[in-house]
Amino acid sequence: MVRLKCPSKGDKSMDVNEVLNLVRADVRAMKAYSSARSLTDGKALEGAKPVYFDANELPVEPFAGGTGLNRYESQQPPEVLNKLASLYKVEPANIMMTRGSDEAIDVIIRTFCQPGTEDTIINTPPTFGMYAQYAALNATPVHSVPLDPYSFALNKDEIIAAANGTNHVKVVFLCSPNNPTGTLVDQKDLIDVIQKSRAIVVVDEAYIEFCGEQKLLALLPFNPQLVLLRTMSKARGLAGARLGCAIGHKDVIALLRKVLPPYPMTRPSMDVALRALAPENQTQLDNVRKILIEERERMTLALNGSLDVDRVWPSATNFLLVQVKDSAKMMDKAANAGVILRDMSGLIPRAIRITLGLPHDNNRLLDAWGISVQSV
Repeated sequence: MVRLKCPSKGDKSMDVNEVLNLVRADVRAMKAYSSARSLTDGKALEGAKPVYFDANELPVEPFAGGTGLNRYESQQPPEVLNKLASLYKVEPANIMMTRGSDEAIDVIIRTFCQPGTEDTIINTPPTFGMYAQYAALNATPVHSVPLDPYSFALNKDEIIAAANGTNHVKVVFLCSPNNPTGTLVDQKDLIDVIQKSRAIVVVDEAYIEFCGEQKLLALLPFNPQLVLLRTMSKARGLAGARLGCAIGHKDVIALLRKVLPPYPMTRPSMDVALRALAPENQTQLDNVRKILIEERERMTLALNGSLDVDRVWPSATNFLLVQVKDSAKMMDKAANAGVILRDMSGLIPRAIRITLGLPHDNNRLLDAWGISVQSV
């Protein structure tokens, strides 16, 4: 087990001022947009219910039962923000809520990387494609440090050297557990990159609930260059609600919130998030996660027994990366049975990504691929 510890005085870990100096100068100088209503967020107002004359909204609901839909939500609705802070055991000031964690990726790149300059991000392919996609949209170069092709391990020394060299690297994006490989990045490698890089290090933990959680949250008080991404879309079952967050040092989060739009959250999304985070619903989702983890083991055994399958990669997520002899044939077999898979052969030779479902749906795939359900 890797022990997480505060850096000693002899370490050269970044302090918060060094981290803030990585932010674009124009963003640092920019005055954050502040709605009149945000000034009252979380405050008890005396007397009668407030009358909102500040945001040019319609004074009536659009239809019977459309409670609150005629009003903008605040940028960071306190009720949900406080729930997330409690869930992740941090302060509300350490969190920026976003429309899925995708939006957090975009905001981070726009906060630290000046478009059209040498400001650069690092990614580690094969990995989540949106790091490079948002960099391209921001006219930001991408320096790729590929994962080891035989193990999908992190080439940490190359990442650290690139982040500390003359590559103008502002942000390092790491994904653990990684998408699309499903592999969990070695925690010591992650810690080394976080503590030895002179750049912002973003660790995308979208799938962390499907494995024994790594304790990177404990590093936050001592490593202001670390930003963690979490999402409600995967293990918490809210993909349709679009809610994620970035977690980091409060001063870094404050600057990220400058770049976030003033009204990104919706009332329906906030309502369903509060319902989903209720203890009874979290217990139900915990039980579903246990089933999916059991199915991960069962499906791995079943798929490895097929002559059409070359390899099933170890997974710490709710999906399996499967390398087959003929990806086009196996994709067609699944599609003909009404099973939709993700062809990853453009990134990894003959690879297909399979999201795990409940047992009866998983059996449909096994049947489509001619694998006996009775044998597993």
